[in-house]
Amino acid sequence: MLESQLALADPTEGRVKIEDKPFILFRGSHDRVEFISNYSLADGPGDFRKIGYQFDGHAFRYEEKSLFGYVPSVDEQVNGEPIATLRSMSFRFLRRNNNVDPMDTSWVDEWKYGDGFPVAVEVHIENDAIVIPLANRT
Repeated sequence: MLESQLALADPTEGRVKIEDKPFILFRGSHDRVEFISNYSLADGPGDFRKIGYQFDGHAFRYEEKSLFGYVPSVDEQVNGEPIATLRSMSFRFLRRNNNVDPMDTSWVDEWKYGDGFPVAVEVHIENDAIVIPLANRT
């Protein structure tokens, strides 16, 4: 489910309250990832919405919010419902280092609003790891 939804993350721009500049609404850290998608786990394909996944040390949480009236903030938390119990989980993000050589990339542990859109997301779940290429890269 995470793989399918994240692979189709949308590079939609929005305005962050503190900065008030348009940014691609994608961010993440070692324990969470947030993005825009038009696929809901609750009701399938439809309207675009803000998706949040977070690992809080034992529970893997899922949250989605309508984009109607949504204004992101840099200190927003993911407070979704637990959908799984795990021993460990983490995220990393593949950054393109320049626009000249598409192979010049590096993995980073944090992705902030204003960093653009990653090439891929690496997800470590307990003893497994998957790399999810983002199909809608800009």
